[in-house]
Amino acid sequence: ELVSCPGAFPKISNIADEKHPFIEGEFRLAMNRPENCPAPAPAAMGPMGAPSATLHYNDVDNAQKTRLGLFNFTYAGMRIADLGNPQKPVEVAYFRPGDFCTGHVRYNQKTGQIWLTCFESGFWVIELAPEVARAIRTK
Repeated sequence: ELVSCPGAFPKISNIADEKHPFIEGEFRLAMNRPENCPAPAPAAMGPMGAPSATLHYNDVDNAQKTRLGLFNFTYAGMRIADLGNPQKPVEVAYFRPGDFCTGHVRYNQKTGQIWLTCFESGFWVIELAPEVARAIRTK
């Protein structure tokens, strides 16, 4: 968490058997692959040494029946992944306000709102585009 490139990324844990949890999948952005890391340059230094897409907290839409991963990827913004197949999560939406986004994310199931915070731009309330929300519900 909060490390320079390639950064940290979510690992999808299966806890169906709480005595034997295991990592079932992971969600990486292209910039979370070592071969895509830029060389650090003093002019591009961020709080972690170089701009990166590192994860600070993982959240989900519903702890009992998880469908979406809600991942605040610092400078890469909020990334939303369909976890219907936890072995191969798929990014379905993102929101990138341009500053450092961290903190827990809340998903309101009644309204479909996603609440998040970013360092400079503050508190955001976002929603999935209707066609994305429909596609996820019908899977």
